[in-house]
Amino acid sequence: MKKNLIILCFVFVACKQTKQKKEVQYEKPVSEELQFSIGDDKVKISLPKDIHELSTEKIELKYTYEPRRPSKMFLKESDSSYVFNLNYKVDKKNNTLGKIQKLYTKLYKSREIKLLSNEIKRINGKEFLCMKMLMPPQSVNTSPVDEISHFFVTFTDAKILIASIRYPLSKDDKYSSEALACLNSISFE
Repeated sequence: MKKNLIILCFVFVACKQTKQKKEVQYEKPVSEELQFSIGDDKVKISLPKDIHELSTEKIELKYTYEPRRPSKMFLKESDSSYVFNLNYKVDKKNNTLGKIQKLYTKLYKSREIKLLSNEIKRINGKEFLCMKMLMPPQSVNTSPVDEISHFFVTFTDAKILIASIRYPLSKDDKYSSEALACLNSISFE
């Protein structure tokens, strides 16, 4: 009986974790502005309406493997399938955007992820690696449906900043311009 209860608790927790889950100018989304620091750099991002930040505890529950855990995670209150992650824990070392682009291109092709766009461009005076991809179910995360992922990478003085927004492919018409506006609003002081 005790063994069955433990298994039932494990299944419940596992199911709960699965559910949580060129200079270009874009129109900025109606939003609030997120400001945070990465070392000496001050970063600003315009967030979409109706988005909220998850607590550190909830992020740790969702991403039990620390190297994959984002620094910040946001969900839309009206649609939890829209996920916005920021990660700025990785040291810059001698990485370049070109090296990172080659690494991710190779990694994603090996997981049968279709790259829809893959370019280095200047946004708000800073170079970014910008990728848009179609991710089949279970390719990287636990989503049971095809997802779109917008993935932006740049450098601060000492760290790599990775910003990504994911949502189901069926909602690309609804969220694509909002996601791009959010990511293209990233600026540094």
